[in-house]
Order: sequence, then structure tokens, then C-alpha cells
Amino acid sequence: MESQIKISFFLNHSKRTKTRQTPIYMRIRYNYNQVTVSTGHFIAAASWDKKAKKVKGQGGEVASINGGLKALEVKVRSIINKLILEGKPFNVYTVKEALTGPSKQAYTVKDAFEAYLSMVKSLIGREYSPITHGKYNQTFDRVLEFAKHKFRRNDFYLYDLDDSFMEEFALYLKVQIGNNQTTVYKHWQRLSRVRVVLK
Repeated sequence: MESQIKISFFLNHSKRTKTRQTPIYMRIRYNYNQVTVSTGHFIAAASWDKKAKKVKGQGGEVASINGGLKALEVKVRSIINKLILEGKPFNVYTVKEALTGPSKQAYTVKDAFEAYLSMVKSLIGREYSPITHGKYNQTFDRVLEFAKHKFRRNDFYLYDLDDSFMEEFALYLKVQIGNNQTTVYKHWQRLSRVRVVLK
């Protein structure tokens, strides 16, 4: 999976300074998504080797910048390897988050379900019944089982729950768990409701 990550560097001409120095940005691509991150380095545009994606020439400053770019790429791959070994979900946004700081998007399915279940539990006897609480717990378990079965992950971020994920989850419930269409729909409906808690 780590090999599917594409890392490259480019000049961001839209952010060129008044002294005509152009910043070098890093682009991270994975699963048709991409993010860009500033490397903090600025150079004259003529000094950039578009094909090699590094600074042209010799000398200490050139070596320092190119070394910094290489180190940044190594850091990204190290972050990805760590996430894989820990069994944590990741995409380009979580990789960028690890490089630049916390993201408001970085809420997991566990976060959302725990918040929703806590809310339901606090309203038992008024708006919800213990049975409803139990059904949401069951859907929570099914989602985590699916994550381990299909993707070998212990959790997912909310922004990973796109239409493709939902369709594959429904198929898993039918084929692997043996749920009928009505039960599948109920699980899908509960998961859809939970999705909005922290979004």
C-alpha cells in the first residue's frame, strides 16, 4: 500500500514573492486524492529542474535544499509506514495532518459512534430505548468487523465513508453476515446518521 503513495515536488508560481523567489511545494497523491504542503524552501524559478524535480547545480545551498526535500519525502514515507504498522486508517489528509498539525477533519468512526452512543444513552427513557442503544452498538461492531475484513484496518475516518465504502459495507452484510435487505438497510441508516455527528 505504501508503494501506491506518489510524492513529488514542484514550484508554486502563484505564490512567488516580490523578490521573484518561488516556493517549492510537495505533492502527495494516494487513491485519486492529493494534497500539497509547503517545504519552506524558495528558489529562483530558473534553478529548478522540472524533470528531476530538484534544484539544479552544485554548491552548499543547492545540496542543502535538495537534501531537505529528500528528508521530507523520507519523513512522509516513515509516517505512512507507522500508520500501516499500527493498523490505523490513513489517506493524504491524515498524512498532511501528521506533517503540519491537527486537522478538524480527523474524526474517526469510533469517535463518531462513541459520541452518538453517549448521546443516546443519556436520553434513554426520554427519546430512546435500551434496545435502540443496543442496535447502534451492533452497527458499530459490524462496521469495525468490516474494516478489519476488507481493509485490515481497526478504524476509518469519517471522510473515508464515501458511496463506495457504503456499498461495499452493504455487500459485506449480505454476503459475509447473511443479513437480509431490511437489516442491511437498518445498519446503513444508522451508520448514515452517525456520520453527521462530527462532520
